[in-house]
Amino acid sequence: AWVTATDLPDILSNLTFNLMRNTKGRSRYTPQVSALTWGQDLERHFPYPSYHYDYVLAADVVYPHDYLEELLKTMRHFCRPGSQTMLLWANKIRFQSDLRFTECFKSSFNTTLLIELPQQEVRIYKATAKE
Repeated sequence: AWVTATDLPDILSNLTFNLMRNTKGRSRYTPQVSALTWGQDLERHFPYPSYHYDYVLAADVVYPHDYLEELLKTMRHFCRPGSQTMLLWANKIRFQSDLRFTECFKSSFNTTLLIELPQQEVRIYKATAKE
């Protein structure tokens, strides 16, 4: 698959190193690495429809709890109504704010709980944008 991996600008060198180390000789396409700061300059750096993805994978991304609105804005940017982009989101519930964010997420997306691991407090959802 053609993959774009994202992280904060100051972490890109580490992401690039790990991504290349783990995919060298194992993938047909070289994964791309891009800086992404939630909620900032999304249309400039990832203009739609030039950056249209079939899937967005988000795993354990809800830890900077001061930026949850920006995270939701970013999810909405990549998973627009009518785009058929599938968001797969795995999250560990650590704080009440995780539950509040999940409710906001559900109000913006058509969600299906794929798996819940109660002992680890992990939930995995698939979602598409609501019209």
